[in-house]
Amino acid sequence: MHARLVASLPVALCLIDRQARFVVVNEAMARILGQSVDDLTGAVVSDRIVGAREFLEKCFVEADSGSTIRRRIVPWQGRLYRLSFSPVTGDGGVHGLSVVALDQSGRARFKRRMRDSRQRLMSLAQRDDLTGILNRRGLDFRLGRMMDRQSGRPLALLVVDIDRFKAYNDSLGHAAGDQCLRAVAAALGGCLPRAADLIGRYGGDEFLIVLPDRYRPGAALVAEECRQAVEKLNIPHPAVPGGFVTVSVGLADAFPERATRLAALGAGIEEADRALYRAKKAGRNRVNISGA
Repeated sequence: MHARLVASLPVALCLIDRQARFVVVNEAMARILGQSVDDLTGAVVSDRIVGAREFLEKCFVEADSGSTIRRRIVPWQGRLYRLSFSPVTGDGGVHGLSVVALDQSGRARFKRRMRDSRQRLMSLAQRDDLTGILNRRGLDFRLGRMMDRQSGRPLALLVVDIDRFKAYNDSLGHAAGDQCLRAVAAALGGCLPRAADLIGRYGGDEFLIVLPDRYRPGAALVAEECRQAVEKLNIPHPAVPGGFVTVSVGLADAFPERATRLAALGAGIEEADRALYRAKKAGRNRVNISGA
């Protein structure tokens, strides 16, 4: 009677005795295990499923203690199944376990797609639509995470600004201005050799570059490489004496301590911005190092 009832159920179910043998197996469970009901009935579970003995021992320990047997998510043949256990009791305690297997693969794929979609949306929200580099929101997010592990270690900050960009837009139009911004962003990004380095669009034509674990001499080399990379683009600029698009760079460094890491970062950016102003005042197309 019990065997016929179990066999008729649409869910995958089996009964296992204290000797860890299949007592009853329905067709749905047999299909999951890839064997026939007759072959499984009476067989030792561990002979058909590798690692099942230790797994079932833990379940019986939980059942004997009176605790609710925890559900398990297990991979099997490229799919994920949620196993639910109920003790089969009688005189003398727990005589066996009933096991129900529910295919969770579709749900797992859905959750994975949702997680991937959220991550893609977060990534898009942190990217500048025009240049593809980080926007202000993305910079703030990445810098916040960086500061958590940067305590007491050097951090170099470069503020980069396109020289006379308003005049460029006024002369050639906003479409040319957008193309110029994309080219400059790509050139600056190509000067950053390490995955930990950050670049983002900090304002209209202003970029922020963050170089973690970089002391001032090394950062100055990167700053000069950035300046030269933009100069080598040879983008015509009719509103400047030199005739081509250039950038000015302000450089500052910081050693953020844990208690003041965000304050140190803000002060460092302000110092780099002041260095940028001095580079502009000195004639543009140059690097100015704070405190140098």
